Amino acid sequence: MSDKNNLSVQERASLLFKLGMPSGSKPTPDAKEALRILDSLQRNRPRPDPRGGLININKTTGIATKISPTPQGASLSFQNTTTGYNRPSKPSTKIQQLGIRASVNQMIDEIPTARVDRKLDSRYLFEPIGDDIIDTRFKDEPGKPNARAKAYDRFTKGAFKAYPKKNSPDFQVGYGNRISEDTWQPRTQGGKYGKYVKFDPKDVVSRLGKYASGKALSYVPKMGPYMQSLMIGDQLIEGLTGISPYKSFVDHTKKQFAKEDSKKPETWVPRPMTLMIR
Repeated sequence: MSDKNNLSVQERASLLFKLGMPSGSKPTPDAKEALRILDSLQRNRPRPDPRGGLININKTTGIATKISPTPQGASLSFQNTTTGYNRPSKPSTKIQQLGIRASVNQMIDEIPTARVDRKLDSRYLFEPIGDDIIDTRFKDEPGKPNARAKAYDRFTKGAFKAYPKKNSPDFQVGYGNRISEDTWQPRTQGGKYGKYVKFDPKDVVSRLGKYASGKALSYVPKMGPYMQSLMIGDQLIEGLTGISPYKSFVDHTKKQFAKEDSKKPETWVPRPMTLMIR
């Protein structure tokens, strides 16, 4: 007797997914860490701060971010949940660095875009606060380089570029406008608007997704596109992008199951492994 009389479409889709997973396969440590970070980004989102603006604290990535309204636009800041504005003494792994960037970018993405609604203030500013750690990467540069300012500049492709303050050269500040989802216009040191910069805050999430899925996908040499999407971690992707690969898979199987006739075997939908290699 066909199991379609006992299982819902969603239960059957879930069963196909589980049966299609090779037994004994385990994700790599990097994949585990990436999935853990992606899950934390879904669970920890910017929320209203009682003092104004938005705040977000992600204990998994160890980053607290904040946006405060000011006369010059949205003021962005971030710090480590343990060491504050000082960098941790223990270097972060590559996956952890991506998680830190993803946490900061999650708040950056809250800045309105000028092209969507001109009534919203698309301006932003930030003050990269330095620390006392001697960074050997910049040992050949004069003075004491601000590692946080360099990180802002490098990871946003120049969208968040800071310069020394006019009356306080030991401190830096940066300004700009968000033009569209992935287009920014930073100000130059003299205060004039510079060239447009292409920077998509969500790119780093895609990189984490590749780490989370890369090794898992390698366990099965050949599979259909729906199964590939499922193995990325559907709920995480849906929460971050609004698109659910799992639901797409369910819709696909639903259409196929609807054509089945229990008395006509030729109409039955292929089960687990045959479905995976279609």
